[in-house]
Amino acid sequence: MVEKLCLMGATDQQLADFLEIDHATLNRWKKKHPAFRDSLKGKLEADAKVVASLYKRAIGFKTKEITYEKTESRGLPSPGDNEGYTKRIVVKEVPPDVTAQIFWLKNRQRDNWKSYHPTEISIGDSELPVSITLHLGHGSTPPGQIEDGWNHGQIQPEP
Repeated sequence: MVEKLCLMGATDQQLADFLEIDHATLNRWKKKHPAFRDSLKGKLEADAKVVASLYKRAIGFKTKEITYEKTESRGLPSPGDNEGYTKRIVVKEVPPDVTAQIFWLKNRQRDNWKSYHPTEISIGDSELPVSITLHLGHGSTPPGQIEDGWNHGQIQPEP
């Protein structure tokens, strides 16, 4: 069961919760029982497959598809009967997916591809210094609306 949970992407904490044990106990079991530790390797394999698929989708790929074209007007074939049909292997090209590219870059090169870049402007030489932080970028919040967690041009006095 643990191996199946790993293949579904369960974290160590989720495994510990499922087994009704502490996270530290799970770590001790991994060190003490090689067979148990090996059963957890499914997590790495599952993650590797997803990474490979995401990368493939981001750069585009070619895939083969088997089709059957009717060569005679005989009606529908019975199961397993390909007589009257020609088997064709069609190579299809799946174009790169911009969403997969953005997801990949935002996670792998976070500093270069984040959605906003905070810019601070300080107004000094007065009795009440002020610092304004502007968040410029492509957020999902329409202009003029404030979303929780965002600092849209809030004016904060400097200490």
